[in-house]
Amino acid sequence: MLAAPGPVEAAVNTVREGLRTAVAGLPEEPRGLLPGLVLGDTSKMPAPLVAEFRVAGLTHLVAVSGANLVILLAAVFWIAGRLGVLGWWRRGLGLVTVAAFVVLCRGEPSVLRAAAMGLVGLAALGWAGAGQGLRYLSWAIIGLVMFDPWLSRSVGFALSVLASAGIIWWARGWAKALSEWLPAWLAEAIAVPVAAQLATQPVVTAISGQVSVVGVLANLAAAPLVGPATVLGFAAAAVSVIVPPLAVVLGWAGGGFAQVLCWLAHGASGFPGAAVVWPAGPAGLALLAVGCVVLALAAPLLWAR
Repeated sequence: MLAAPGPVEAAVNTVREGLRTAVAGLPEEPRGLLPGLVLGDTSKMPAPLVAEFRVAGLTHLVAVSGANLVILLAAVFWIAGRLGVLGWWRRGLGLVTVAAFVVLCRGEPSVLRAAAMGLVGLAALGWAGAGQGLRYLSWAIIGLVMFDPWLSRSVGFALSVLASAGIIWWARGWAKALSEWLPAWLAEAIAVPVAAQLATQPVVTAISGQVSVVGVLANLAAAPLVGPATVLGFAAAAVSVIVPPLAVVLGWAGGGFAQVLCWLAHGASGFPGAAVVWPAGPAGLALLAVGCVVLALAAPLLWAR
């Protein structure tokens, strides 16, 4: 016998269905992609599009991750700053946003992990003082493993930790170099996903046995699109229960960015040799890790130019 959903679960189902309804009139690919970007709901993504995202190194965009929360919190804090919401009121708004994110994404262990790592990533980008990001990352790892010891054997946990570490170690310096000739928001939007991809590439290769040759360039091209699509998607989900016509407008606006991401995945995955087979043994992975570190160390010189 199945129990009826409680009030919280019913509300969550209503909001998630509201987002799907708001984008129902979009073409098939952006209609399936936008809920994936926002809530990790990939149930409507066409199978060929899923395969193209994998080859292009963009699969992490449709997984519930700390990056989703970083984007959402950054948007909320930006709006709060413009409205004069500061101090503890702003921190409280951030906590409410995190709670809403966890509830909307079903509150599974992976979502809790994403919430913890997302807060770490945000701290690394300036919420905390310089050098504090690694301390917060350590706290998050210890707390999550004590909460669920099986996370220590989870590939997803390893990817989250490495992505957060990449953001902490590299993204701030890269964003600073890029901001010499780009707006600060765009510099951060580029630095964060590329840092995460370089940091996680050895583990991704250990799983898949291949390296996405176009992954870095695809992530660079996708970075300015992911933020607007995610924020507009969250906004559409939030207002879908209150003002459905406005949710449709926001959903279609987010769907425009999602459509460009689909075209980007088509183009990147279509390049000859877009993904190459890579030995997943200790020697091959060690060589790949060294290559990623060398690229990361050379990145500031490239970004500055």
